[in-house]
Amino acid sequence: MDKKFITTIICDDEIQMREYLKEIVTEMGYEVIAEANNGEEVIQLYNEKKPDLLFLAVNIPYKNGFEVLEEIIKLHPQAFIIIVSSLADIETITRCIDIGAYNYIRKDTSREKIKSIIKETRDYYLREKL
Repeated sequence: MDKKFITTIICDDEIQMREYLKEIVTEMGYEVIAEANNGEEVIQLYNEKKPDLLFLAVNIPYKNGFEVLEEIIKLHPQAFIIIVSSLADIETITRCIDIGAYNYIRKDTSREKIKSIIKETRDYYLREKL
């Protein structure tokens, strides 16, 4: 059976970015089970729904992406998280990966490249989780 990511949560305070990612994820056959626009909300949703994949923005209100990432990884060390950010400096990317994010997508990344990164994450998930 070719298991895909079944469930995803998208967290970004920009509704346009959430909609864009939702379109891409849905096109790929995955289900978006929740959306969040701030750090506190996404932690609660993640703990309740335990998605297969989380898209997480860095600059979000209440708790920033770094704080959310640390908290989710602490509670769920095997979480699959892709950071989505307009920040592209090496320090931000390295910090996210070091905390436990699986991958990093710049907000200006092409649709095809985003799909490729999601597929790469899915393939890793299939090898590690199943």
